[in-house]
Amino acid sequence: MLATSMLALAVNRAEISTGNLRADSGKFDNLKATWEKSLNLGDWKTTMKANYDYNANKEFLKEVSLSGGLVEAVSADDVGVEYEVTRDFSSRQTDVKLTASSGDYKLSAVYDTTDQLREVGASSKLELGDQTLNVQPSWLVKAKAARI
Repeated sequence: MLATSMLALAVNRAEISTGNLRADSGKFDNLKATWEKSLNLGDWKTTMKANYDYNANKEFLKEVSLSGGLVEAVSADDVGVEYEVTRDFSSRQTDVKLTASSGDYKLSAVYDTTDQLREVGASSKLELGDQTLNVQPSWLVKAKAARI
């Protein structure tokens, strides 16, 4: 009971998957836990998220991510820059996504340690009569293909 209470205090969410506990001698299939914390590093506000998955990596965390804004847009005419960096310890891959936005327009780039620059995209809202259309074209670099 005490271990369960300590686990609940240390994580934001925990999930245990099991089969038939009586037939399997009390073994569990998997244990997953997620922890998320907002951090202030000087003027930067970032969110750190850590995931644990027993089946993926029982010795350490499965992945850790940091996300937040590098530059905040104060008005609709300003450009804001946001980032998300994720390190997957089981696959040893790091993904980075940068997004610059101004008003309804966004430009994004996705990079990872395996494929390097993976995708470049843009998004915007188009007004067509009384309808609003969200357009998100992107270029898949390795595949040399466009996605709309």
